[in-house]
Amino acid sequence: MKTLKKMMALMIAVVMCMAMTVTAFADIPTSQTVDPNSAADATGKYDITVAATDTHSYKVYQILTGSLVAGENKLGDPAWGSDAAATSTYATPKAFVDAIVASGLTNQEINDIAKSVLKSNAAGVGTVTNAAALQVVPGYYLLVDETNPLADGDAKSLNIVAVFNDITIAPKKGNVESEKHVDDVNDSKSDDHSELKDSADYDIGDKIPYTLTMTLPEDYGNFKQYKIVFTDDMSGGLTYNNDAKIFYGATDTTGTSISFVEDGTSSYTSPSAGKVYTYTIADLKAVQAADGASDALKALGAGSVIKITYTATLNSNAVVGSDGNPNKYKVDFSSNPNQDAGGTPETNDTPWDTNIVFTYKTVFNKVDQNKNPLTGADFTLYKFIEDTDGEDEYKGKAGTWTDVTTLGLGDDKPKKDVEALTKGEGATAKTAANAKFTFSGIDAGVYKLVETTTPPTYNTLPDQIFEITATHELVSNDPQLTDLTGTDGAQFTMTKDVAAGSLTAEIENKEGTALPSTGGIGTTIFYVLGAILVVGAGVVLVTRRRMSAN
Repeated sequence: MKTLKKMMALMIAVVMCMAMTVTAFADIPTSQTVDPNSAADATGKYDITVAATDTHSYKVYQILTGSLVAGENKLGDPAWGSDAAATSTYATPKAFVDAIVASGLTNQEINDIAKSVLKSNAAGVGTVTNAAALQVVPGYYLLVDETNPLADGDAKSLNIVAVFNDITIAPKKGNVESEKHVDDVNDSKSDDHSELKDSADYDIGDKIPYTLTMTLPEDYGNFKQYKIVFTDDMSGGLTYNNDAKIFYGATDTTGTSISFVEDGTSSYTSPSAGKVYTYTIADLKAVQAADGASDALKALGAGSVIKITYTATLNSNAVVGSDGNPNKYKVDFSSNPNQDAGGTPETNDTPWDTNIVFTYKTVFNKVDQNKNPLTGADFTLYKFIEDTDGEDEYKGKAGTWTDVTTLGLGDDKPKKDVEALTKGEGATAKTAANAKFTFSGIDAGVYKLVETTTPPTYNTLPDQIFEITATHELVSNDPQLTDLTGTDGAQFTMTKDVAAGSLTAEIENKEGTALPSTGGIGTTIFYVLGAILVVGAGVVLVTRRRMSAN
């Protein structure tokens, strides 16, 4: 019996000793989806690789070491790694593990717990990119996106924590997109309308509608704060009309008035310096959470589009011709989802998106039948403005023929210049004052040239109706004016200069008195005068016969 008791005691002791050597495994979660693919190599290490499509660089920090069950996220006998240390909250690796494995944690919460135990001077165990893999011993690691600089529109990835098998990193992150468009309206022809494109043409004095958009990234939900700065850089030919409105998402159809803040001098300096305007949302997350936030604001998320609309007037400084009147737009946005709310956010920006508005001019050279400059004339140029209430008509459509120099307001309107015209060279040159008429700052449309004053002894030119047509790239980040044409008037031909944005024609007057047309009022006058002479002759003849008889 004593022998049996001794044997049982020995067996219990052995079992207890064996129990003491059993490894305690903790099933520790990863904070983002990773792709495990193989076991440790001959040296007992595992590979960290980055997906070929991911151009970011990740610093790898060792939080825990231990033994690993191959193919599973289970770490046994965890101990602090080279980049971590005990804290008042997590005094032991076990306390840290207990916190990490708590149910219901978000990716962000797991990342924050891992980041909280990093040493202040943590050096990391290496860096991994898609061009250079990294080998590590079994353990629990924090991967921090340290890409610098970021590409335009790009943002950093949310931190990744993982227990290592071999893994390939393919984090969820999304680029920010921004676009700027201009609405192109032909006021002579309502059916000629190119909405939301990259170029347009307008008369000086017109209000030009612009639309700015910004699409929230795929990983918007990972951010604790989200700063956005909308920046619009206008050239000197544009004047902002203080009418900007912001629309939050597709369900916001009314918009909210905002104040664009003038923020420095434009990068455009020709023909005069422009202005830069910005609108800042310091933290979109806070705006969404604020009391009284609209349903549209609350609904914003990954892929939502924020839109700003405004108008700018094409002013008297506008550049005529192919250089046009550009303005450009970009968005600065929060680019690091690992930052806490309340601090100064890291930001990146989208590429500049450029729009250009073109305007043109017509040049009419007054000449005689010998093509010599001719003084003494004057012209008015009218534009057909389509309007259902208009009293005039062009090709079956109601509208109004409007003097182009009365379009717009104040100084911002098309301009008429009258100059001397010279033909020939040297001693043979012929010059006539007030023989060159330039109407500048007009856009594509239907026009009528009227000779309001005719040189003495010359015939008045009949009204000439013609149409200006322009071709400019509608989808481009550097839109170009590619063609400019003018349909010929009944008595002139237009010559184009696309670079100058001009259409030039010679307006010829013929000397001499114009004979009246058949059936016109002039013929009637001759008939009446002839009848009077015949009747008068008859009266004289009868009177003389009576006098002779007496």
